[in-house]
Amino acid sequence: MLVYIDESGQGHYKGANPRVAVVAVCVPEGLHRYLTGRLHRWKHDLTDDPDPELYEPKGKHLLKPKVIAESPALWELVERIFDLILESDIAIFAVIMNRPKKDRKLQKRVLPHECRRLVERVHLYMESRKEKPEDLAVLVFDGEGLSGLPGGLSPAVSRFLFRHSEGRSYSRIVETPLFVDSRITPGIQFADLTASVIRQCHERGLVRSSPSTDDPFSLALVRFYEIVQSKTKDFKINQDIHYGFYEMPDKFLYQKEKVEETDQET
Repeated sequence: MLVYIDESGQGHYKGANPRVAVVAVCVPEGLHRYLTGRLHRWKHDLTDDPDPELYEPKGKHLLKPKVIAESPALWELVERIFDLILESDIAIFAVIMNRPKKDRKLQKRVLPHECRRLVERVHLYMESRKEKPEDLAVLVFDGEGLSGLPGGLSPAVSRFLFRHSEGRSYSRIVETPLFVDSRITPGIQFADLTASVIRQCHERGLVRSSPSTDDPFSLALVRFYEIVQSKTKDFKINQDIHYGFYEMPDKFLYQKEKVEETDQET
């Protein structure tokens, strides 16, 4: 299982957006080539980019009122991507949070709380796939990583999965993450668009109320959000429910994560 992780908004107090969404899109390896082929074909058909394979459909460029009003071909690309998400056997998990009001003082090489909760849901999803107990999840990040993490994302992920008791318990996740070029990796592009939809819907108050019927962009965002939400799953562990779309309380933004060091065999 390839798990593409990306964010929309920035998880530090100087970020431009009031909300942040960190998203994991879980794609079975056998489905990857099909999704890639469809997206590459649509890029050729619907963009005028001289090198369409490298055209990167990012949420910050495409999920805007101006695009739906003035660029019908690009908006058709967006519509097709979300139709493809709807018809595909994929799973999507998200952590949604407020932009921090002050410096979080993140610890070097320590995975922040929102990433831990996202990885937790990936593991629970893999555990729920009892028909494929041998299947493991590979975490795949944009090469630039998530923003604002001291010491870089790769050491933080590896340290959490190798040396922290919680991370070590996630036996269905490969300990070493991959970092890819988002321009040529459709899975990251899907994660980027998905994260943008989730963030914008929460920012615009569209999750719990209906938009005006004369606002086609907001109506489209709600429709895309419903598609994405249909791909998530909640997990009941004892008496607790771990929601597939988790709205993280502000108190966890500033919580110091416990650092565990162990030399035990994995």
